[in-house]
Order: sequence, then structure tokens, then C-alpha cells
Amino acid sequence: MAIHPPALYLGFIGFSVPFAFAMGGLIKGKMDNEWVMTTRRWTLMAWYFLSAGLILGGQLAYEELGWGGFWAWDPVENAAFMPWLTGTAFLHSVMIQEKRNMLKIWNVVLIILTFGLTIVGTFLTRSGIINSVHAFTQSEIGPAFLIFLALILVIGFSLLFKRIQMLESEHKIESVLCRENAFLAQNVLLVGIAFTVLLGTTFPLLAEAVRGTKLSIQAPFFNTIIAQMGYMLLLLMGIGTLIAWRKSSWEGLLRNFKNPLILATAGTVFLAWFLSDRNLLWSVHTIFWLTIFVTATIVLELFKAVQAKSRQTESNFLKRLFYVISRNPRRYGGLLIHFGVILMFLGFAGTFFKVERNMTLESGVPEQIGEYSLKFQQVEEFKVGNATHRAAIVEVYDKDGNLLEVMKPAKSFYPTQPQPLTEVAILRSFLEDLYLIFSSENGGEQGSVTLRVFINPLIGWSWMALPVFTLGVGLSMSYRPKSLVAHETILRERYLAAQATSS
Repeated sequence: MAIHPPALYLGFIGFSVPFAFAMGGLIKGKMDNEWVMTTRRWTLMAWYFLSAGLILGGQLAYEELGWGGFWAWDPVENAAFMPWLTGTAFLHSVMIQEKRNMLKIWNVVLIILTFGLTIVGTFLTRSGIINSVHAFTQSEIGPAFLIFLALILVIGFSLLFKRIQMLESEHKIESVLCRENAFLAQNVLLVGIAFTVLLGTTFPLLAEAVRGTKLSIQAPFFNTIIAQMGYMLLLLMGIGTLIAWRKSSWEGLLRNFKNPLILATAGTVFLAWFLSDRNLLWSVHTIFWLTIFVTATIVLELFKAVQAKSRQTESNFLKRLFYVISRNPRRYGGLLIHFGVILMFLGFAGTFFKVERNMTLESGVPEQIGEYSLKFQQVEEFKVGNATHRAAIVEVYDKDGNLLEVMKPAKSFYPTQPQPLTEVAILRSFLEDLYLIFSSENGGEQGSVTLRVFINPLIGWSWMALPVFTLGVGLSMSYRPKSLVAHETILRERYLAAQATSS
């Protein structure tokens, strides 16, 4: 909780830097690639902090709110997610501008939308017009944010329209089979998801304002529509890794993707057999296939680069790997970030086959759920800080009868809090979490309790995405375009010359 809100805040305000440079370039009439390269690190850091805020927010919900999940399509969650989506599209789109001098208009549109969505998110959080566990109380600051948002959009798009001839692309897409098209398709999907989230978040507010009817759009709406687009995004992430810039041939595509396709299919068939007792939905198998496919493209791309280096030198594998990564840190940092996204998708896949059950446990009588046996012992009361915890003491055994953990799901009572708060108990492992919520304490001679029990597969893999993102962003940040370094050197020399003249 101490890190989650400041991380989101840094992500929101970080996007003001590329937006300001874009507006400055439009006002000055200087819209070459300099503003994109100059703000690349700012954009990357804003994206990273927004990613960290979202992941930590999911972890906070999972561990502290006590409902067994980490994402509920809450309006304020959506408010932070929307600029992340358009910011991700912008990060990919500017690469096409840098390499091919294309999509200049689109990039300005994306950064206007991204900064505008940070203001929308702040408005939803601070105005008090929505009910959410994340929102602040009613405030008079809402109209000021709406006016500011209107000014951003009107001024931004007016300047864009005025300078639109300066932003015409110098090149055109030469082939359907090229990385530019893969990135463009990713952009369309990311913006499409952002629009869907915006529509689902704001439509109930608009309906209430226009017709006075209170509507509620729940998670199934978002899951049904966005899941399909998410699968396409994951597929394009793998395709964009190996497809060439400008033009590719069908023969080259088949050669590059043959091994990833074989590995993905074989891996999915094996997992389907291994998990045949789970009765998995097709969505889970789709995610497994896609994650194996994308992971294979990343690993094979790195392996080919190291193998090419081995033909030039006889150094050991680690030295060749270090050389390859250090020569192109931006590319391999990006691939590492993609691997973090794969981990997140695997965490999402686990929600499709989680186990959820209300269990009433008698004292000393074991109850089975999945591979675990739960044995309730007693209810204990103890102090934690200024709170009184009333906890159910539950012994957890594996299928062989070995004691794994003594878990203590509890309700905490604070002097100033009229209602007790939920303190969940989590037994973590590499493949799944056992998650216990203390629902109620029952009477009877022996005594019993009712627990809400979850088995959440792969949930911890989503949290592992954050350190992977950190490494990937750090690696990408070490890249400095030569043209930008040369430009900064010229500016520094001019400044020193002016200082010398004035003195």
C-alpha cells in the first residue's frame, strides 16, 4: 500500500513529459524524430511505474481485501489500465517512427490520448462520482479536471490538425508480411481494448446522467470481449519478434516459425494430458499454446544471435550471451519485458481452473479439497498491534499426510472500526496458492468454523512479472541512440561557446 499509489502517480505524471514535448514541437513547427528519442526514457519510466502500480494493486487486492482475486474491473482499476494500454501502443509505435519515419500523426494522437486518459483516471478517482473501494470521497475538484481534459483534447488536436502536413510519412508499408504491420495490428488491438474499457466504465455514468437509470456493467462484459483481443495481442507479440522489417517472404516466415509452432503444439498437448483431470476450458489451452509459442520465439531469437556470435569467436557461452545483449540492450530488454507479459498471462490462465468452495470444518475432523487436507483445531484470540485477531487455527496436510503449514485465517477488530476486517491466510507454492478466508464461527459441542477456500493455480507467476519488468526496463534504459548523443553534444558545445562569449 505504501508503494502502489505513488507508483501509479509517477506513471500518470510521467506521461506529461512526452506530451509536453509533442505539444512543444507542434507549437514550434519542429516535428522530426528528436522529440520521440528525447522522451524515450521518460516514456519507458512512466510505463514502468504504471505497470508496477497495477501489479502491486492486484497483489494488494489479493492479500488485503480478502475476496480471493486480484482484478475485478473496478472503475478505478480501469482508470489506471487505460493509459497503460495506449502508452504500450505508443512505445511500440514510436519504434516505427524511429526506424522508418512512419506513423508520425498516429504517435501524436496516441500521446494525446494517453495523457488525456491519465486526467480521466484522476477525475474518476477524485470526483467521487463512482462507488469504489479505491475512490476518494465527494469532491468539488471534478469539474476542474473535466475542463482541463477538454482543453487538452481541443488544443492538442487543433495543433495536430494545423501541422498535419509536416507529419506525413516519408515511407509506405511495402508488404503485408512485415514487422510494421504486426506493430500496427498490436496498436489497433491495444487502442480497441482501451476503448472497450472506457465504454464499459463510463456508460453507466452517462446512462444515469441522461436517463436517470442506474446501470452496472460487470466483469463478464469485459472478460468476454477483451479476452479474445488479449489472445490476438499475445500471438502478435510472438510474430513481431521474428518477422523482419519492411518485407518478409512466406518461406522466411515458415523457416522462422516452424520450431516455435511445433514446440507450442507439443507443449500444449502434453499439458492437456497432464491436466486432464481438471476439465480445462479451451481458453486455458489457448493461453498455454500462445505462451509457449511466444516464449519459444524469444528463446530461439536469443539462441540464433548467440550462435551467430560463436562463428566469430571461440569464447564461452556466457561471454557471447553478454556481448549479444550489450550490443542491442533495447531489443533484448524488450524481449525480457515480453517474457514478463507471458508470466502475467499464465497467472490469468490460472483463474480459469481455480477451485472455490465454502467449507464447514468440525474441530479435529479433516476435510479434503484438491490435494490438501484441512483440519480445524480451535479458535484463538491474540493481539496484533492495536487490533484483536480472532483466528481459526487450521492444520494443512498434503495427500501423503505430511503437515505443510498451520494457517491462521482471522477477523481483526480495531477500536475505531465498527466492522471486523478480513485477514486471509495464504500457503504459497510454485504452482498454486491455498487461500483461506475466515467466514464465520459456529456453535456446537465440538465447535466449528466456516471457511471460504480457494486453490488459485499459477497466481504467483503474475507477481513475478514485476521483477522481470524491472530488469527489462533497466536494460532498455541503457540504450542511447547515437543520433541523440551527437545532438546533445552539439547543444552542449553551443552552450559552452555562448557562455565563453558572454564572459
